Amino acid sequence: MRVQYYDINIVKYGHDYRVTYLRRSVSDRLRLYDDVDDGIGVEYDKIGDRFASSVSRAKNAILGYGKCNEWDYFVTFTLDPRKYDRYDLGRWRKDFSQYIRDRRKQNGYDLRYLLIPERHKDGAWHMHGLMGGIPWDDLTKFDILKHPSKLVQGGYRYWQGITDKFGFNSFGKLRNRDAASAYCLKYAGKGFALQDMDAGTHLYYVSQGLNKPERILDSQVSCYLTTPDFANEFCAISWINETEYQRIIDYLR
Repeated sequence: MRVQYYDINIVKYGHDYRVTYLRRSVSDRLRLYDDVDDGIGVEYDKIGDRFASSVSRAKNAILGYGKCNEWDYFVTFTLDPRKYDRYDLGRWRKDFSQYIRDRRKQNGYDLRYLLIPERHKDGAWHMHGLMGGIPWDDLTKFDILKHPSKLVQGGYRYWQGITDKFGFNSFGKLRNRDAASAYCLKYAGKGFALQDMDAGTHLYYVSQGLNKPERILDSQVSCYLTTPDFANEFCAISWINETEYQRIIDYLR
């Protein structure tokens, strides 16, 4: 009976670890699956669709940045047409980045962001994502006389400087970083079309200096060492904690 071997690699995402098993044939050692969606539960686009592949890679990057960095808030930004061109995403991105750099210098904020653009049905853009580094007390409370009650009752706040320059924004305190990171994946590629990619539009925006996932192990095994969260005929993926990771290291020694 032929033994089935797997290439195993482990990537560290903050406090969690992603274990990927890539199926190999013991007779010819050919890699049958050499591109994986990196653990977000979506099978790789085997027919080579450029847009699907771009969204897949973006989701992996978003999950990595989300899990590997400290965030304080889930945020939403909507461009005010009286202050900004809601259809010019490139200009907004350039000006927003400069605004963040200026606030770092002037206020001493350790600002960081992970933002995912989403297109309205009319073609205008707005953003969802994660932010950190601005003190809660420096944000302004929503006013029940001026703003929707769900924002007031939900305890959301807004950044007055962003309001003045770009338009509506809301900041909600994070309770679970991993859950918020996973939630952000739903926005990746939403409202985009292939022509957006050809025009150089990015599926997400991040500040400089963020932590990234770290690949920490490559080896080969003849069986799964963890219970897969996702599996098909080519690969399997598990998400594990520090204790489970140490058990794998002990087993492979």
